[in-house]
Amino acid sequence: MILLIDAGNTRIKLDWMEAGNEGRAGRSIAFALAEIDAARDWLDALPRRPSRALGVNVAGEAVAAELDSLLGRPVRWVKAGAQGLGVLNGYREPAQLGADRWAAMLGLAWHERRRRAGA
Repeated sequence: MILLIDAGNTRIKLDWMEAGNEGRAGRSIAFALAEIDAARDWLDALPRRPSRALGVNVAGEAVAAELDSLLGRPVRWVKAGAQGLGVLNGYREPAQLGADRWAAMLGLAWHERRRRAGA
């Protein structure tokens, strides 16, 4: 099970998916960092603890550390790069593009490749 994290400026969203399955579980939660107990309760209600966590974070390092601590393991944080999956980041400093927007573009590129391949 993979935990999916979107740590935004105002809310943090969590969802999960089974490894090898393309779809999310669709049992997500959104909360403010001050509501971290809600996230803990949500995690405790999952069928099992996630073996991995993948996320985007535009909320800062303190939020990343809080989420790492909550999970008891480091989260693999996606960061914007210069290119990936045929997508070119036009920012002079690629990291200035928000990780959430970069991940969304990569997701679109992946889905478009699958659509063109007829999958």
